[in-house]
Amino acid sequence: MPCQQLLISPVVFGADSDRAIPRPEERVSGGRRHPLAIRIPVLAAGLGAALTAGVLVSVALGQPWWPVLVVFGAYALVIWPSRALPAGPGLGLANTITLGRGALVGLLATFAWAPPAEPMLPFAVAAVAYVLDYVDGFIAKATGSASELGGALDMELDALVVVVLSALVWRLDHAGIWILAGGTYRYLFVLAGVPWAWMRRPLEPFWPRRYTCGLMVGCLVLALAVSPPLSAWICVAALGVLTASFARDVHWLWSRR
Repeated sequence: MPCQQLLISPVVFGADSDRAIPRPEERVSGGRRHPLAIRIPVLAAGLGAALTAGVLVSVALGQPWWPVLVVFGAYALVIWPSRALPAGPGLGLANTITLGRGALVGLLATFAWAPPAEPMLPFAVAAVAYVLDYVDGFIAKATGSASELGGALDMELDALVVVVLSALVWRLDHAGIWILAGGTYRYLFVLAGVPWAWMRRPLEPFWPRRYTCGLMVGCLVLALAVSPPLSAWICVAALGVLTASFARDVHWLWSRR
């Protein structure tokens, strides 16, 4: 998910009606409206199935299952304010893959709490999750099924991935505690939009922004596969790029407040 979409997400607070996400009852699919009685249970069932899968895999691997609950609780909490729901009576393949990726992120959270005996297992799981991030987007575009729900699911999961991977890299001693800062940027940016209206304005198009989030996640995954101090230097470079991207956008918004 491009960081541009991550950064403009403060509009979900709905402070500016012309940029707020439409109400669920306003959306249509296939020329007909689908009632909330259908769409809310569909999303809840999808989240529940992914949560169950994450818990079962964690238990099977001998990992604590409660970090999966924490991840999905946070996931549901940040998705709900966006009010994005399935446009039709089903989730679709792309969104199903995204939720499956969420189960892997939950598993990674268990590794952050209790590192597994096999040192390369976190890297393997993180690498699969990283690839699936591109697979769901490709499928959505190829099938013409891109939607507001898909964007919200992908965007919020990407933000959680940075948090979880940063914690995992730190817990495995592949980088210092400073790497946790990268997971806070997006949430601090959103929270800053609550008291300051200028932080909720749309950002100008800027092509490097599209790649900073993917670069950060990719570098964190790579850091799991190599040993210190190389892993730490990889994280330093990625965090520097991410910091510069956020700093540039905050400065741009500040200068036009």
